[in-house]
Amino acid sequence: MRLSATLAARGHFDVRSQILLLILLAFTVFAVAGYATFGLHPHWLAHVPHLAPFYAISFTLFGQAHVWLAALVLFIYLIRRAGARWLAAFAALYLTSLASELVGTTYGVPFGSYSYTGLLGVKWFDRVPVIIPLSWFLMAVPSLRLAWDRFPGSTQWPGRIALATLLLATWDLSLDPAMSSLTPYWVWGEPGSYYGMPWLNLVGWITTGAVLMILLTLLRADRWLPRLSRRWVWAYYLITLCMPLGMLLAAGLWGAAFATCAALATALFVMRTGPARLEEADSLDLVQRAAMRAFFQQHSRSFSFAARWFPDEERHLIACLYRFCRTLDDTADVREASIDEAERRLDLWLARSRQVYDGGKTGIPWLDLLMSRSAQAGLPFRYIEELVAGIRSDLGPVVIRSGEELRLYTYRVASVVGIWMCYLFGVRDEETLHRAAALGHAMQTTNILRDVGEDLAHGRVYLPADRMLRYGLTVADLGRFAERGDITPAYRDLIEELMAYAEKDYAYAFPGLRDVPPSFARASAVAAEVYRGIHAAIRRNGYDNLRKRACTRSFEKGLLAIRGLYRLAALRRSEARVAQTAVGMASSSRLSRMVQRMLPGIFALPIYCHGSPVMAAPVCMTAHAVDTTWHGELTVAELRDAYLCAVENEVELDRTLDALQTESRYDPLTQAYGAALVVLKAKHAFWPHRKMHFLREGLPVLDRLVEQHPRHVEIRYLRLLSCYYLPGFLRRKKSVQEDFAALARLLPSARSSFEPELYRQMVRFVLEKGAIAEGDRARLRRLWESEDERSRVHEPGLAHP
Repeated sequence: MRLSATLAARGHFDVRSQILLLILLAFTVFAVAGYATFGLHPHWLAHVPHLAPFYAISFTLFGQAHVWLAALVLFIYLIRRAGARWLAAFAALYLTSLASELVGTTYGVPFGSYSYTGLLGVKWFDRVPVIIPLSWFLMAVPSLRLAWDRFPGSTQWPGRIALATLLLATWDLSLDPAMSSLTPYWVWGEPGSYYGMPWLNLVGWITTGAVLMILLTLLRADRWLPRLSRRWVWAYYLITLCMPLGMLLAAGLWGAAFATCAALATALFVMRTGPARLEEADSLDLVQRAAMRAFFQQHSRSFSFAARWFPDEERHLIACLYRFCRTLDDTADVREASIDEAERRLDLWLARSRQVYDGGKTGIPWLDLLMSRSAQAGLPFRYIEELVAGIRSDLGPVVIRSGEELRLYTYRVASVVGIWMCYLFGVRDEETLHRAAALGHAMQTTNILRDVGEDLAHGRVYLPADRMLRYGLTVADLGRFAERGDITPAYRDLIEELMAYAEKDYAYAFPGLRDVPPSFARASAVAAEVYRGIHAAIRRNGYDNLRKRACTRSFEKGLLAIRGLYRLAALRRSEARVAQTAVGMASSSRLSRMVQRMLPGIFALPIYCHGSPVMAAPVCMTAHAVDTTWHGELTVAELRDAYLCAVENEVELDRTLDALQTESRYDPLTQAYGAALVVLKAKHAFWPHRKMHFLREGLPVLDRLVEQHPRHVEIRYLRLLSCYYLPGFLRRKKSVQEDFAALARLLPSARSSFEPELYRQMVRFVLEKGAIAEGDRARLRRLWESEDERSRVHEPGLAHP
C-alpha cells in the first residue's frame, strides 16, 4: 500500500502503461524460460512430445515476435504520451539504420562481414530483415531519453550523445552473442574473439549509434522525449535487455553477461553523478510535493481546480510554473520606497532562471525542475524575459493608457505563460501558440475585471484610460464607487465591453485545444470555463468589482468544469463535420441538410446553480474557424455563405456579426441576416436563459422586417428558418404558417432573384414542410417539376421531393 501511494503521489502509477510493460515482461520471461529448458536441452521434448510442434514454431518465431511486441508496446506508449510528434524521427532512424545495415551486409562496413539468415522474416532487398532497423529505433529512443536525465542542457549534447551511445552499445554486448553464437539469426564472415563477434562490429555499433543520436537531436526530439516517464523508459529498456542477457545467463556465457553488466553499471555511475543531472520526480520528496500542492491550492483556487485534470507529474510541473509566476508577482507587490529592492530581486530571479536554463543548478528544487524542463522543451528564454518585463511594469503606480497598452501587458504576464505551457507539452504549431496567447489575454482580462478594487488600493488601474474616457469615467470616479458602492450604468457598460473583448479571445482560443495533448486540453477547457464563470459572478455582484471580489462557488466550478469538458468533446466530434461545411459552404445544395440540423433541441441542457441560472456568455461548440476576410461591404452571396457556415461555427458567426456592425449599407436584407445570425447564437449558447436572450433579441427584428416588407421572399425565408424548429411553448407556430403561406404565393414570381440551386431548395422546403393551400401546393408542384426537369440537363441525379 505504501509503495502504491508513493508511486501515485509521484505520478508514476499509470495502470495502462504498466499493463503494457507486464505483457512485454511476461513474453520475455516465457521466451527465456523456453530457451533455458528446451532450447538448451532439446532431448527433454521426448518426455512431452505434444509440445514439440509448438516449440519448433516458437523457436522460429520468438525473435520476430519479441521485436514486434516491443515495438507495439513502445508505439502505444509514444502515441499516448507524445501524439504523432515522434513519427518523423522514427522514419529518419529507420531509413538511416537500414542504409547502415545494407552497407554492412554488402561491403562489411562498418560492422564487418556478416549476413542474416531467414529466421528474422522478410528482408529488404534480400539482405536486411524488416525488423532490424525497427529494433534500432526501439532501443535508441530509450537510450537517449535516459541520457537526457544526466545531460539536459542545450549545451550538453556531446555528453548526452555519448551516454546514449553507451546505453545502446550495452545492449549489443549481449545481443550479438545471443543471436549469433547461441542462435543462428546472423552469421559472421570472419568470426571474432568475442563469442564469434569481431570487435569491428562493436566499433560499427558505437559509430551507428552516435549517428542515430545526433540525428534524433537534430530532429528536435527534445520536443517529445521529456514527456516520456523516466521510470517507464527504464523498465522498458531493462525488459528488452533481459531477453539476450537472460539467454547468456542460461547458456553460461558469463564473460558476455559480465561485460553487459559492467557497461550498464558504467552508464548508471555516469547518470548518478554530476551537478547537471535532472532530478525530475526524485528531485522533491513527498513532503515537498505536498507543500507545493498546498501552495498552489491556497493561492489559486480556480487554476489549481483546473490543474486537477493533469496527471500528477504534469500537475506538479504546472504548480512549479505557477509558483514561479506567483513569486515574481509577490516581488512586485511592494511600496514605492522598495521599488529598487524589487528591481534587484527580479533581476536575481531572472539570473537564477538563466543559470538553470543553461544547465546549472540553484538548489531551489522547483525552480531547477521548471527551468531544466523548459530548456529541454526548447522554450526560447526571451519568453521568460518577457514575463519578468511584464511583472516589472507592475512596480509602483500603474496607469494603462489604451487598449493596445493593455494588450501588451496581458501578453507579457499571461499569454507568455500559455505559450510556455505549450512548449512544456511539446506543442510548437504557430496557430496553436496564437490561440494559447489569446487564452492568456482572455484570462488575464478576466483577472483584471475581478480585481479592480484590490488593484486600485495598490495604486494600479488596468482599465484603459481611453475606454474610461469614452464612458465619461475617471480614476476619481473609481475611488468614489469604491467608497460608496454607487455603480453607474456607464461603469457597467465599460465592464461589459471589456468582458466582451475577453469573450472573443475565449472563443478564438478554444478551437486550439484540438491540437494539444489530451490532459492539457482537458485542463485548459476547464480553466477557460471556470475563469469565464467569473464574468457571471461580476454580474451577480451588480458589477461592484471595487468592493466585492467576484468568485465562483465550489458547486459552480463543478458545473463549469462539466461544461468545459462537454465543449471539448463537442469540439472533437464536430471537427470532421465542420471541415466538410468549410469545404462546401458556398454550395447551396447543403441548405436542406443545414436546416434539418440547425435548431432542434436548443433547450436540451438546462443547467442551474443553486436554483438560479448561471450567467454565462455564449459557448462555441465547434472547431475550426473558416478564414473569411471581408473586403468592403458584404454581398448577398457572402451573407448566404456566412450564414451557412455560422450554423456550425460560432467563431465565424461572431466574425460575421462584427463585419455587419461596420456596414455602411444597412438595407433590410442585411438587417434580416444580422437578426438571423443572432438567433443562431441561441443554437450555440449553452445555458437556457442565454438561448432565450438571443431569441428575444433576434426574432422581434425579423418580425418587424417581415411586417415592413411582407413581399420580400428572402426575409420571409430567413424568419421561417429561424422559427421552424423552435419549441411550441415559444408560440411561433402562427408566424411559421404565415411564412409558408406567403412563400407559396411569392416563390413562383421570384425565380430570377436566386441562384437555381438555392431556388430549388427553397421550393422543396416549402413543399415538404409547409401546410399550405392545395392550390398553392399544386402550383408549387408544377414549379418544382419544371425546375427539376431543367436541372436534370446539368444534374441528372437530383432527387425528387
